[in-house]
Amino acid sequence: MQARRQSDGQVITLSSELDRGGEGRVLLADGMPGFLAKLYESPNEVPLRKLAIMLKNPPEDPRPGGVVSIAWPVDLLRADGGEGSVVGFLMERVEGAKHLSHAFIPQDRLQWCPWFEYRYLHRTARNLATAVQALHDRGYVVGDVSYSNVLVKDNALVALVDTDSFQVRDPESGAVYRCPVGKEEYTPPELQGQAFAEVDRRPEHDLFGLAVLIFQLLMEGMHPFNGRFTGAEEDPCPALADRIKLGWFPYRPGLGLPYEPALSSLKFDVLHPALRNLFLRCFEGGHTNPEIRPDGKTWAQALDGAEKDLRPCAANGHHWYGRHLRSCPWCERVIRLRGQDAFPSSVQAVQKQRSNQAARARRTRQAPPAPLPPPALGAVPTGPSGLVPQPGPMTPAPVHSPAYHLDVGSLQQLVRTIGIVWAIGVAGLFAFALHSAGAPSGQWPQPAAPVTGARDLGAAGDPGTAALREVGATLSAYLSDLASQTPPGTSQAAGTSAPPSVDPTSTHILLPPHAVTPSDRRVPNALRCPASHPGDRRCPEDTPPQHPLPRHF
Repeated sequence: MQARRQSDGQVITLSSELDRGGEGRVLLADGMPGFLAKLYESPNEVPLRKLAIMLKNPPEDPRPGGVVSIAWPVDLLRADGGEGSVVGFLMERVEGAKHLSHAFIPQDRLQWCPWFEYRYLHRTARNLATAVQALHDRGYVVGDVSYSNVLVKDNALVALVDTDSFQVRDPESGAVYRCPVGKEEYTPPELQGQAFAEVDRRPEHDLFGLAVLIFQLLMEGMHPFNGRFTGAEEDPCPALADRIKLGWFPYRPGLGLPYEPALSSLKFDVLHPALRNLFLRCFEGGHTNPEIRPDGKTWAQALDGAEKDLRPCAANGHHWYGRHLRSCPWCERVIRLRGQDAFPSSVQAVQKQRSNQAARARRTRQAPPAPLPPPALGAVPTGPSGLVPQPGPMTPAPVHSPAYHLDVGSLQQLVRTIGIVWAIGVAGLFAFALHSAGAPSGQWPQPAAPVTGARDLGAAGDPGTAALREVGATLSAYLSDLASQTPPGTSQAAGTSAPPSVDPTSTHILLPPHAVTPSDRRVPNALRCPASHPGDRRCPEDTPPQHPLPRHF
């Protein structure tokens, strides 16, 4: 079908349908690769006045590196022919992005972007906070704050989508075009149970949902009000909405609540102290006083400081944790979860990426493509002064190979070697007994005096030495064969010409993956740490990105 731009009359051909919702559908705009079109199901459903206000008063999109971070309408679309009625609008397209849940659910994150470690999660949260702040600065309210309305790219840039559902206030008449939808797990306590189509929302309502999303990004997808009931009777509030309404935040001890954090959740003290204070301010103080909830600017500044305070683990360079902690919480968590690692080493990340590519190639019956390196992250963009301070570029520290794991292949070789040594010992004792058979009873055999022309070891007629010679030949052949093999998961030793290639079909999944939804708060399966040794040579793609992460402001 075709539609016509209202601004200049250009006719656009709309082709493939990308998405469909309750209000309409999203289609590709042929010949305009950076744009999408949203068409409403019925002309009567087009919020014409609301869209006109949005077009006239767009928010100041940070646009780091020219990438859209708020998918705002850019033009109205009319039915082609004559004075056609408005059927939808044109908006910029966000390329190569996933829903935010792909970043905060460990299972989804490992499948999508294995190198997305804790610094990226901090940067994602910061960029989300600045995008929300940009909307509030222009008087807009998101309303339906949730993971499904936020897209994230593999370099931590985010984009707010479904913007035509935002609450819009007419600056001339004061009329409010409300957001009629919302998800209860991101709805503040004062709005729980209310009809959203009848409520004028305020920025502090958004700030509750923003804090929930930031909490999920930094706490492995766990909802802040999800906890374990510790009472003796039946759980009185099994639903998250009820706990939100009552303000039962389980991460603050000493309040006498019948809940505590889930057994699989991260400890609250993993978070930077400034972030912990903001969460308490939002979920406890903000329960009765919504106006004190931290805004986007406050979150961005705290996340900047927390990110700068992160340091890499000496055992795994993809484990980043705050300097306020005495030891790496991610290494402790790997032990606690029996080998499941939310942030595997860079070697594992590349192997996992190759495994994902091989699986996709098998599904499409094509040869597996060459692995792609982590994204080259752009420089920090310059934004409007006074909104959020500009931290300098950050270069990741070099990654150290984990040296405390032993993989199955190395363990099997160790067992075989022990078996050979044991067999040699038994054979040696047997040969020694044969050689000394003529010694008097009760005496140790005495060595014979050297004589001229003595026969060689293993000559015919000496069964003991012949047996030792045969065992020695067998051991030599085994060790030669063993030396020609490369243990799985390791690189070639220093001094060789090139690092070994990794089988693109290999995988390091500890357990079969299971489907995880944002409402499923179980800790998902992750990757095993492979055996690696200090001094291993690494492929160029085995190193983390050596570029600063992009910021919105």
